[in-house]
Amino acid sequence: MSYEDWAGGIRCSECGREYTGIECPICRQADPTEREVVTEHGNGRGDQQPPENGTVSADSGVYDIDKIEHERHTDAEKVNPEVVDPSDYVTRAVSGVVFNKRHAWKAENRADEDNPPSLFVVTTADSEFNWIEIPLWDDAEGAMEDISIGDPIQAEGKLSKDNGVHNIHVHSQDSIDILTEPPEVKFDSMAIDQITSTTPKVDLEGTVERVGEIKDIQLDDEKVKLREIHVSDLNNDQIQVALWRTNAYEKVAPGDEIIIAGGLAKPHNEKVVVRVGWSGHIGYRSS
Repeated sequence: MSYEDWAGGIRCSECGREYTGIECPICRQADPTEREVVTEHGNGRGDQQPPENGTVSADSGVYDIDKIEHERHTDAEKVNPEVVDPSDYVTRAVSGVVFNKRHAWKAENRADEDNPPSLFVVTTADSEFNWIEIPLWDDAEGAMEDISIGDPIQAEGKLSKDNGVHNIHVHSQDSIDILTEPPEVKFDSMAIDQITSTTPKVDLEGTVERVGEIKDIQLDDEKVKLREIHVSDLNNDQIQVALWRTNAYEKVAPGDEIIIAGGLAKPHNEKVVVRVGWSGHIGYRSS
């Protein structure tokens, strides 16, 4: 098991929910399965397609794989996953602007199971959330064709907290609407000079300054993709962001205004690097 695979929780084989403990809080199914790798992708920006070329990164330095492997226990404390009892699930409505989309995907060793597509949304200024993931189940999946990055939306569904991330699960396309008037949103971005290796989670808004090429990194018995980018904030401070696995295929370019949501801050080559792998998401700031 590699560092990037391990996120402090497991995925239920019955309902697909990520959780910690000895049984799924939704269907009570005991399942020791670890989190799996993504093997299917969609099309378009935000869908993480492999580029035509990309092998060597010029600014990565050497990754200490043994150190990455041993750090996974520390990351469990930083992610702090929380199991919510099903009786505590409530229906909640949320409004905001979509900053990225993830199409349905299959686990590597479960070709017969689909994981639902999701929208990632920066919420309104009066929301209790900085951002939220909206998994689209059943016929709600049809909304993926109508909704684009940057669209203002309102969704209503069941609120949960999976692997430290708030989710609103939507099961009907009637429960999600594209708004005619964009709401006032507020993304609480950290200042780069305040990010340290002990920062629990990194929410960052900034401008892409440099983009490295995709390279292969050997972790345990598998090769994973890595692309490194440099991001600046309003104070012109810069930080390196390591995009692992499918995130490496994100079509970012210098000058893009992006959002990093829920990244992990890690020491690397005497600097702090923000990792976006199984933990964290990259998306695009609306103009």
